[in-house]
Amino acid sequence: MEIMIITGFLGTGKTTLMNHLIKDIRLQHKKVAIIINEFGQRDIDASLIQSDNLPINKMTNGCICCSLKEDVTKQLHQIYLTYQPDIVLIECSGVSHPLEVLDACLTPVLSPFITIKSLIGIIDLSQFYNIKSYSIDTQKLLQVQLKYCSHIIVNKIDLLEINQSLQTIQTIKDEYNKANIFCTTYGKINYNDLAKTKQVFSEAGHDSIKHRHIFHQYYSITYPLDIKSFKYWIKHLPPNIYRVKGFITFENNAQKYLIQYTNGNLKVEPFNLNIDNYLVLIGDNIDQEKVQSPHKI
Repeated sequence: MEIMIITGFLGTGKTTLMNHLIKDIRLQHKKVAIIINEFGQRDIDASLIQSDNLPINKMTNGCICCSLKEDVTKQLHQIYLTYQPDIVLIECSGVSHPLEVLDACLTPVLSPFITIKSLIGIIDLSQFYNIKSYSIDTQKLLQVQLKYCSHIIVNKIDLLEINQSLQTIQTIKDEYNKANIFCTTYGKINYNDLAKTKQVFSEAGHDSIKHRHIFHQYYSITYPLDIKSFKYWIKHLPPNIYRVKGFITFENNAQKYLIQYTNGNLKVEPFNLNIDNYLVLIGDNIDQEKVQSPHKI
């Protein structure tokens, strides 16, 4: 049973990448199973996976690199016994330490029947230079997320001018020169490209990065919001709010929408599944008293 671990900070495109990989793996007539870790208490990313009866194991309200570490070992064992898939894709939360996730997969009980195929990091090219505006702890976390990856996907290359893109990509190649680097739009890449093993992570030490500074705030949205007020609320969020995602409806419109916000970029897309309305905010040392509830906008 091959394991692919997918890591990357909030909003880089991990779930979109997962959907492309699932489709490509199935075209090769291989069985795939999924483990998705959400740092918050709701499993938004699992709702976005194009599952079609796919085995999906959801882990919420914690991180598989610390509080849920034992759970991922148990889930991998159960997946093997129940489904015996060829491949398991593990999508880490945006604040996970990948080496700890790797460690959870390498326990004695799992080692006889699993192979770590790839440790994949994904970067949002358009946000690469914004990293310097984050807290020191968050910057260290982002560096560790990529440091030991066997493959790095530079995503959203279409969002920068070509000259700036080329310069930034070269900076990334120079900094992470032991990894295979791929450039993508919308996370489009073939499974076989990422299955070529290059075990950078085998050189890993034990960087100790804690992410207790990362917090999330959950809001159940009980009525439709005014769209102009909502966009104003998003625009004026504190700079230490890195990610907002969830599902809402707007006044005078029965359509449900998927909300995804990352560092100043807001996406509002129609969503047709029957899911409760809620928003999750993820950020650095969130002062809940300073973040206005969306109900008050």
